[in-house]
Amino acid sequence: MFLTYNLLNLNITGNNSQAQLSIPEAVGTVWKACSSLKETPRTNITAIRQSMIRIGSYINNVVLRKIKELKPASSCPSDEVSKPDDTNDSDLSCTEMKIIELVIEVVSGIVATIRETIHSITSLFKDTETDDERAQTMDPMESLLNVCTHMQSLVDDISSGVSPPQEISTIRGASEGIVGYVGKLQKQLELINGSSIAFVDAVNALKTSLKQLELELGCSDDDDDDDDDDADADDDADVDDELGSEMKNLELDSSCH
Repeated sequence: MFLTYNLLNLNITGNNSQAQLSIPEAVGTVWKACSSLKETPRTNITAIRQSMIRIGSYINNVVLRKIKELKPASSCPSDEVSKPDDTNDSDLSCTEMKIIELVIEVVSGIVATIRETIHSITSLFKDTETDDERAQTMDPMESLLNVCTHMQSLVDDISSGVSPPQEISTIRGASEGIVGYVGKLQKQLELINGSSIAFVDAVNALKTSLKQLELELGCSDDDDDDDDDDADADDDADVDDELGSEMKNLELDSSCH
């Protein structure tokens, strides 16, 4: 409004050459402001929907792509195995690659779930006609956006956890957090009667992927525990040897007396 006022003022007072030169610049500024205004969401609901789209796009185009770029070690059976000359410290073991594959399924499932959430609320608000009906759904809508924001943060945690060396505890913690937020997502959509069949299918597929990841992470922990047990056994054997030597020395000493 202020920019438009300045433009009108220049037109009214634009009798001198300096004012005439300022008019094109003022017109350009007003035009840019009008263009920006067109891009501004007209309602809070539209703003929330656009924010969800940005979250889904970020997870799909940035995080998921980064995870898919992680390479297996040359010894892993795969159709796309790196050549021996290309291996480096950043290559993953076969066990770690199994976790990567399951993580990709989980992250893809999150993208699908967010996409179906957006479709559900879009269809819902096409059928919502009154301002009162829209107002009643604002709190659940804001909660949906909050859930999606937290899920994005947890996906970032998973992404950092799967990079070598993998941090199993980080991946597990983020996975458990996602399970909780998926439940909250379902609850908020049910509050506004926006849970579609496609959304339910996406959520069920995501829960299955999360369960498979949880089982694999448990197996990875078991492998780590076995390694720790072997190390503990070796330590115990060393201690027994030391104690045995000391006992023999004590027996020799007592026989001398």
